[in-house]
Amino acid sequence: MLNNEQRITNIEVFEAAQIYAEIFVNKNETRTWTAKILSLHLRIIQKIPENMFEFQQYLGFLLFLCIFTTGFWLMIFLVNFVFYWVAGASWELWKEKRAAKKLSNQ
Repeated sequence: MLNNEQRITNIEVFEAAQIYAEIFVNKNETRTWTAKILSLHLRIIQKIPENMFEFQQYLGFLLFLCIFTTGFWLMIFLVNFVFYWVAGASWELWKEKRAAKKLSNQ
């Protein structure tokens, strides 16, 4: 982890990249493909928010995802037991009714 003195903000990186781009363009007097790529990177860096989260701040979200997915698959697993139980009970009831019907017919 970097402390506050060691961190470089995105604004500082953007300003440094702008200076390098100006030097590069002024030196060559033309906008070469390298200068175009550099300006594209500058636009991308400019869009990065200043308050990006660190990995430790995602641990709660990752824990939530683990618990949620575990609960989801456990629910699916247990619902299958309910369907199996209902189908088995219905099948046994049908067999008992069929056996009772055969006995009454004899």
